[in-house]
Amino acid sequence: MSRPTPDTVRPSVLFPHTYLEGRIKVPKLAFSTEIEAAYQERALERGIRIARAAALIAAPSIPLFIIWDYQVAPETAASATPIRLAIVVGFLLAWALTYTKAVKYFTVLEVLAFASITVGLPVIYYRLEVFELAAPSLLLPFVWIPVLAVRLRQAVLDVILSASVPWGAMRAAEVDPAVVNNMLWWFLIAAAFSIGCWILVDKAYRSVFLAETALQAEQRRSDALLRNVLPDEIAKRLKTSGEAVAERLSDVTVLFADLVGFTAFTAASDASTVVELLNGLFSEFDDLVDQVGVEKIKTIGDGYMVAAGVPTRRNDHAAAIVGLAFEMQETTTRFAQVNDLPWTIRIGIHSGEVVAGVIGKRKFSYDLWGDTVNVASRIESTGAPGEVRISTETASELNSHYRLSEPTRINLRGHGSHDIVTVLGKA
Repeated sequence: MSRPTPDTVRPSVLFPHTYLEGRIKVPKLAFSTEIEAAYQERALERGIRIARAAALIAAPSIPLFIIWDYQVAPETAASATPIRLAIVVGFLLAWALTYTKAVKYFTVLEVLAFASITVGLPVIYYRLEVFELAAPSLLLPFVWIPVLAVRLRQAVLDVILSASVPWGAMRAAEVDPAVVNNMLWWFLIAAAFSIGCWILVDKAYRSVFLAETALQAEQRRSDALLRNVLPDEIAKRLKTSGEAVAERLSDVTVLFADLVGFTAFTAASDASTVVELLNGLFSEFDDLVDQVGVEKIKTIGDGYMVAAGVPTRRNDHAAAIVGLAFEMQETTTRFAQVNDLPWTIRIGIHSGEVVAGVIGKRKFSYDLWGDTVNVASRIESTGAPGEVRISTETASELNSHYRLSEPTRINLRGHGSHDIVTVLGKA
């Protein structure tokens, strides 16, 4: 099972850890398993980015210390220079390894880097015989621990290495015990301060992580709601431009479907039953629409409107809609039988040009306008239950995929006479 990323942490898991009496709750040093995995992934990415930047900054900076060595102790600087350069090579190697598969061992690489620095620096200062000036640079590893360490045990291990290795190296080199003990106290103070800072930094990062993830979860929820209202393409255009969407599309097929027997059923049934059954059938229609890849426009009472060729153009718009019509018929018949309902479906289809766009400031919707829409609605209203009636314009787009009746001229209210064809089935 793959680990969850910060973008996939479920809001139901996240929110109890995020808010407490309206304020961001300062979390503990570990979340629940699911959230902790996502946080550690984010923390690892952050640590690697910081480590890369630190390595690129440190690598060219360390040679400057060579100049400093010649100024402070020129007689021994030459012997310290190879160690300085070895540390530079170590930084560059660590930087390069973060771009390989070895990056998953980032914790190990970081600990090795701290160990190499804390071993190399005492040797340098021993050769230069300037231990009194060594404390500031020997304390540098403690500065990076709070921002680089990903886990508490990693931070503690870094602190132990940064403190014990140089102390042991100085003891082995028989450095003046007073100097060694003085630096030991510096190390212990720096270690306590570094771990304390790490805890504070980690808590801050965790609070930010929770707030960001909660925001992302809400954004995904808002996007999902927007996609339920608008086609994906239109939703993206609205989010990017913020302008009203309006376009004229020439090759579009519109389907209107109406439930026959629904009105009488409504009068004889309670409201909850009516809504439950209608929602069940229309939800199955929605699934069919998604499978075919066309666009549901809206429902009007017990009517259902679908279009193909909007907002994305497609050459098979007519065939896709006619195929969907027969799927809707079969679904309605099965649904009525299972639920013992007197329902059948009547479908009308027409192809042509439409104007498509989004209207309204509140409860806005993506809608279609034009004669194509009105004619499709009129064809549906003049049809018989169980029929799929189409205009001759739609029929001309079907080629020979379906068996069609002879055209019948009928009068459509407000649109004059039209030739209508009944689809008998697939050829």
